[in-house]
Amino acid sequence: MTNETKKPRGRPPHEPTEKLRRQVEMMAAFGNTEDQICQIIGISGPTLRLHYRAELDVGFVKANNAVSMNLFLQATKDDARCTQAAMFWLRCRAGWSEYMLLPKPPTKDSALGKKELAALAAQNPDTETSMGELMARRAGMLSN
Repeated sequence: MTNETKKPRGRPPHEPTEKLRRQVEMMAAFGNTEDQICQIIGISGPTLRLHYRAELDVGFVKANNAVSMNLFLQATKDDARCTQAAMFWLRCRAGWSEYMLLPKPPTKDSALGKKELAALAAQNPDTETSMGELMARRAGMLSN
């Protein structure tokens, strides 16, 4: 046999097509791992990263951009049904929260609960006991 009639050894080199590029980009956009993409395409991890690096990098970003654009369009419509989209956008992008700190209304001592009263008592040691007197001295509440 001559060199011309011999079959080449190993796998033939991978040739990416436009269809495969779109498929890899979409699978990356949907959140598939590189291992999952390799199984579907039928190539190894290094081959995937060699030929499809750009598609792997931008697929997820393009998907996030498309969803963000759709959410923005929904949130900015002048329609009461779009309130949820607007609230979601403001929570995620503008840092809004329904738990934001608001000024508390003034309270009376009698309105304090058990835990609040215990916390106040812990801050003011009982100077009638030797331990309380020591704590008060250390806190600078009593003079020697």
